[in-house]
Amino acid sequence: MQQQDHIKHLPKLAWNRGERVQSAAFGLDAIANLLGADSSEHCMNDEDREGLAHAIRALSGFLHSAGSELCEEAEMCGALEVSK
Repeated sequence: MQQQDHIKHLPKLAWNRGERVQSAAFGLDAIANLLGADSSEHCMNDEDREGLAHAIRALSGFLHSAGSELCEEAEMCGALEVSK
């Protein structure tokens, strides 16, 4: 794919990943509240903690992937080129 094609592709990629990153942030807020960030006590059993661990791992994996895709696409669009 040529640089111009990457530039055309970047806004849609950024929008899609941006929406997913916002969703991940909402999920992380909910997890933080369950872990006591909302100053409330939440009773969690081992199954709840395991579920939270899997949710955090999934969110982390997504964020790593989304960040890599955005950085790669930005690089292909010339983001790292030194202006003269």
